[in-house]
Amino acid sequence: VSYTTGAAVCISVAQPRAPSQSSCSEKRAQHWHSMVVETQGVDVVVMDTEMVICARKGRRMFVAAEVSLVDESGKVLLHTYAKPPMRVVSYNTRYSGVTPRHLRYAPPLRDVRSRIESILAGKVLVGHAIANDLRALNLWHPPEAIIDTQKIPEIQMLFANDTPGLKRVCRGLLRREIQDGAHSALEDAQATAAVFGLARGFGWVV
Repeated sequence: VSYTTGAAVCISVAQPRAPSQSSCSEKRAQHWHSMVVETQGVDVVVMDTEMVICARKGRRMFVAAEVSLVDESGKVLLHTYAKPPMRVVSYNTRYSGVTPRHLRYAPPLRDVRSRIESILAGKVLVGHAIANDLRALNLWHPPEAIIDTQKIPEIQMLFANDTPGLKRVCRGLLRREIQDGAHSALEDAQATAAVFGLARGFGWVV
């Protein structure tokens, strides 16, 4: 198929005053065990991330701390928090919804990235302003296998040749309100899947 364009896991754990090493390992194992990964028969994967601000060698950057992958229907393929490999200087909670508690027992970002790469292999990747998510994950995917719903020409035309944010697109095209307060990677991934489905139904992507 060619395209042309132009049960979520939210770990909630008590915060012991001084968790033991075995306790941390056990929590991480539970986290990975709980992630939903079933991609048989899936050709299109929709992805969204939420990011925190990290610092390394005096440079600040957005790094993925929550990742959601869904199929075209919005079914969850993967949803997890991820611990960045560098110091977090701002959780950006007001927008990301991510707090220190979410990352306490989260798997390392490198392990999450490896899992994502295995899911995406040979598949079309869809996202809204997807370059930002790929950059935050330090992840590469073949450009010919990427669809950015923000850059679909017909969508841009409907919004005065602009590159509209997902919230605006959902309100205008789906009559759906999202991002009411802190963002959710899962909500945004499922909303992007709905936008993609609408665009394909209209023949805007082939």
